[in-house]
Amino acid sequence: MFERYTDRARRVLLAADHEARDSGSACVGPEHVLLGILREDRALTHRFLHAYDSVDWFRAQIEERTRIVERAQCDGELPLSEACRRVLEFAAEEAERMAHEHINSEHLFLALLREENSIAADILHERGLELASAREQVERSWQERARSLRLRLMKAPEPRWPAFVAMAADGLICLALPDRLSLGPRWGLFAVVIVLLIPIVFSHRFGRGNVARILTFIAIGVLAVSLIGSLALLIAGLPSHRDRPEILLRSASLLWITNILVFALWYWKLDAGGPMGREHADAKSSFLFPQMNLPPSLAEPSWSPIFVDYLFLAFNTSTAFSPTDTAVLSRWAKGLVMLQSLISLTAIAVLAARAINVL
Repeated sequence: MFERYTDRARRVLLAADHEARDSGSACVGPEHVLLGILREDRALTHRFLHAYDSVDWFRAQIEERTRIVERAQCDGELPLSEACRRVLEFAAEEAERMAHEHINSEHLFLALLREENSIAADILHERGLELASAREQVERSWQERARSLRLRLMKAPEPRWPAFVAMAADGLICLALPDRLSLGPRWGLFAVVIVLLIPIVFSHRFGRGNVARILTFIAIGVLAVSLIGSLALLIAGLPSHRDRPEILLRSASLLWITNILVFALWYWKLDAGGPMGREHADAKSSFLFPQMNLPPSLAEPSWSPIFVDYLFLAFNTSTAFSPTDTAVLSRWAKGLVMLQSLISLTAIAVLAARAINVL
């Protein structure tokens, strides 16, 4: 019968049984349920009864209006009066009306107001409480509670500055490459990145997320094209030995670092809708990070990957040619991981090896 009742609601009914026994009543009535609420739910009491929240005061009021000729003695569980049974039925109806799965003390309180032919309802009405206004307050309280829970589940805004630093670093790396490996002027890529970063930062600061998202994709795309173009030019010069060994080694190392930063930016921006998407509690990542697979006792409920996690993922992919401790779940992510591994393999196994052989 009480499977749907919360622990607090059960404590209320247990306290009601104790109040009925102490008063010598032969059954548990609505007035005893009211005393149980006063004893077990102080927050509800203060919200609705204000200065009249003394249990002793209400107990005295009930005793004045109750006529007990002979104190009942009952060793087992006290039965419920007909009025109390209706209160429990009304409480279930109130819970269903609010689409609540469980019956709480608030539903019992509203049920007491619905059972008008009772001492409890008389006392509550004398205190100025009416069913409609009380129900409205309860519904508002539950809505605020649900909203507060959603806000707690919302993840903290993800810091963007590590990704912005990575973009600027990519542009600086291009300055260290030989002129032959640059698509255009050597300073051109750095200038383009800085020109794009300025509106990206201001768009993010002023809440223009869509603008920042588009400009970020453009910046990462430019960096990716530059990486692939520089790698192609470097490979094209291998047969003719156009680059000295030290330049070849330096270029291969810089392109390997660029490969890590560029794909870390792609993972960071594409996974789970980007940093804005990951702020929502229901965000689904395309990567199964170790923190997501921890037992409940060790897991952090609000944990979500940030740029550093994607940088570590990209570093492992470029070094071990696989994500190592992180499983790749979606097809687009698998495609990017394979492309990054291929570029890393080319930069390390082909270019660096060729440079060493030339020395």
